[in-house]
Amino acid sequence: MKSHIILLSKREETFNLVQDSLYKEEYKLHQISPDELMLKIYQLKPKLLITDIDYYQESTIKVIKILQSQNYLPVIYLYSNPYPKIIDRIIESEIVINKSNIADKLPNLAKQAINFKNNYNKVTASYETIDLINNKVDQLLKEYINNDFIDYGDSIKEILNYVFATNPFLSNKPEIILTIFKEDLQTITDIYIISENKIEKSAFPVALKNKAPFKLSTQLENEFFYNCNEDDLSDIDDYQNVFADEILNRIHKINNFSGYQTTDIALIGINYNKKVTHFDANIIKTLSISFNLIKNIHHQLNEVKNAFIYTINSLSRAAEASDDDTGYHIKRVNEYSKLIAKRLGLDKNFIEEIYYCAQMHDVGKVYIPKHILCKRGKLTDDEFTMIKKHTTYGAEIIGDSPHLKMATDIALNHHERFDGSGYPNGKSGDEIPLSARIVMLADIYDALRSSRPYKPAFSHEKTYDIIVNGDGRVEPSHFDPKIYQLFKKIHHELDTIYNTWNEQSNLKREARA
Repeated sequence: MKSHIILLSKREETFNLVQDSLYKEEYKLHQISPDELMLKIYQLKPKLLITDIDYYQESTIKVIKILQSQNYLPVIYLYSNPYPKIIDRIIESEIVINKSNIADKLPNLAKQAINFKNNYNKVTASYETIDLINNKVDQLLKEYINNDFIDYGDSIKEILNYVFATNPFLSNKPEIILTIFKEDLQTITDIYIISENKIEKSAFPVALKNKAPFKLSTQLENEFFYNCNEDDLSDIDDYQNVFADEILNRIHKINNFSGYQTTDIALIGINYNKKVTHFDANIIKTLSISFNLIKNIHHQLNEVKNAFIYTINSLSRAAEASDDDTGYHIKRVNEYSKLIAKRLGLDKNFIEEIYYCAQMHDVGKVYIPKHILCKRGKLTDDEFTMIKKHTTYGAEIIGDSPHLKMATDIALNHHERFDGSGYPNGKSGDEIPLSARIVMLADIYDALRSSRPYKPAFSHEKTYDIIVNGDGRVEPSHFDPKIYQLFKKIHHELDTIYNTWNEQSNLKREARA
């Protein structure tokens, strides 16, 4: 592709003089007027501006200097007549050629200026892209902190898409990106394909057991890049042999690549549309370091999350220890709540969180005397008042940690009713957290299905009838209308969950007998 050069001159003879001195195979010369300057620079993105200062005023030179300050563009000035000192001061250290010397000096000076511009563009693209990476990673990390959730694979794809597919600064882009991570005894290589301003991840990762995904014939630092010399065909096989056969079977021919490797991660861009340089490798290096950072944070958050879930499970087991039926009840309520949240179309963070927080709804029962929990007859008013306190006890046990907010909301509010007739605070409608509205229906469904000291287990059909039509104690107005309508559509799935867990409960009882 020819490099565009703009000539700012009013005279045809100057155009011919410049045209004859340039290599027509390498450059495309455009003669324009000052009025067109800004538009043509935007349209053509020239590598060089040549200006005839014999016919232009100080104001034109100042416009050129302003344009240079916004986006560097080398300028060569031509003259035949002595020019005013004010012009000399404005031009400062720019290249100035007497028109009588154009044929001798312009070809080499133009080549040097354009090479410098090309390198400048590479540096700028590299720095701008690194800034984009840093900003994107910063944004993702803030989201992780707010949501306590990292989808590592989605994060990598999002950043790669941001850098290589939609990045306006970058012109040299690879066709393929390999991400290589060590996981236990395996090396997992994912392949991302860049095409038409989008990135697609290969459906099947390449798994290598105890085998290096690539090998380099020379001792290199972490950052590396190679360009295949097409004039020396013997190099082609060497390039192919760098990568493991499992990878080559998916990629086929490799023309060039740049990459960065550490102990646990490597990132390689393959088959760039132009020759790769250390600028391209520097972008890959920044991506690799960013991915490693996200991976470490992902690992640390998982450890925190696992400790958090362990704490929740421990508290739930405390409730299970006081009442064996309660143990299976809370497990089923987890499953019902997850199902309802999923069918409501809630985001995966909410679905995952309610799955392990729903089991906390009855944790406050550890403070309720067992003789009240297991009483076979009707509760007295005082006993029922004590039972109702398990909601506030549960909230107090869980505490006010932001990481446990959903669990606290559920424990405190799962006996509130949509019509305001529930306890402990008589909340109604959207005053009740959505998580508690979901668990409230799940809890009632399972309580009706389960045997209690004061009632037998009801069939699914009878339970469905009570929830949908009411029986005096349970009424349709108690439920969030959306959750109520959803229950009528998916009630058979709740029945399946109940039967699955009930079988496990029966097997456990038989084993103890």
